[in-house]
Amino acid sequence: MNEVIYKIKKVLKPFVKNISNKKVRGFIIYLHNKSSELIFRSAVMKYYKNTDSEKIDPEKKAVLNFLKTNPFNLFPYDFIKKYKRSDIKIFTDKNNGLKYGLLDGKKLYFKRSCTEKEAQNIFSGLILEQDLESPHRYLNNTFDVSSDDIVVDIGAAEGDFALSIVDKVKKIYIFEADFELIESLQATFEPWKEKIIIVNKYVSNTNKEQFTTLDSFFEDKEMPTFFKVDIEGAELDMIYGSNKILSTTLSTKVVMATYHKHDDEMVLGETLRKLGFHTEFSKGYMLSTWDGVIKAPFFRRALIRAIKQ
Repeated sequence: MNEVIYKIKKVLKPFVKNISNKKVRGFIIYLHNKSSELIFRSAVMKYYKNTDSEKIDPEKKAVLNFLKTNPFNLFPYDFIKKYKRSDIKIFTDKNNGLKYGLLDGKKLYFKRSCTEKEAQNIFSGLILEQDLESPHRYLNNTFDVSSDDIVVDIGAAEGDFALSIVDKVKKIYIFEADFELIESLQATFEPWKEKIIIVNKYVSNTNKEQFTTLDSFFEDKEMPTFFKVDIEGAELDMIYGSNKILSTTLSTKVVMATYHKHDDEMVLGETLRKLGFHTEFSKGYMLSTWDGVIKAPFFRRALIRAIKQ
């Protein structure tokens, strides 16, 4: 089953690229996603139906109870029902022509190519994943930024995390590889440009062309103290390219995505602990097939939070 879905994705991607009609292309992708979700949901329910109930931890039971009466969702919890795309208000800035939403009263801009509907979808997803009950919420009452922090936001996308903490920290380095997002990030952080540095590069374990290591980038700069890392499966490469900083800098915090690959929870956790960090995972699970792998026990931890003091 895992190989079938992976092969479908490999075949589908070049196929839909050749379809000029945007609506037809979108419908095909929609059908593929829905069929994958049905297969995934069925596999999860069958696996745990045949598992001794006493061996299933309470957090997994909560997900299974959700799936009994609800469709598949990346975030299998009732809190998602609070968020509807139609409730999201999107505005257009008359000065620069960019669309934006209001995040805690601050303008969060979207790339120029975004339609209003696309902007609504993106914004709804951003605020949903940072809900107090979300497994993907970066900060909580015991893991937060401080006024002295120099923050590195790696994989910033639209910049919602950086925008949410911009008034609380000393400085923020924003790394985003998507060139089209740079214009909107510059617009979002114009009011704080004295404390924001935007870098259009991939953070990795090599220094070439559009790639940089943090060890190299910060060689002649004040060392960062807080790292937010969400880079679509390249998290381990980021650690390897930041080994010097992460192994020698004291009073450091890292919050990192652990759902892009099926073994991220184990691999990233062990790697950070070897560097001297104390780690814990965010509460709850995500149902992710980012890497095309559907493999028991299916549930993936969303984030790891790590502290070195």
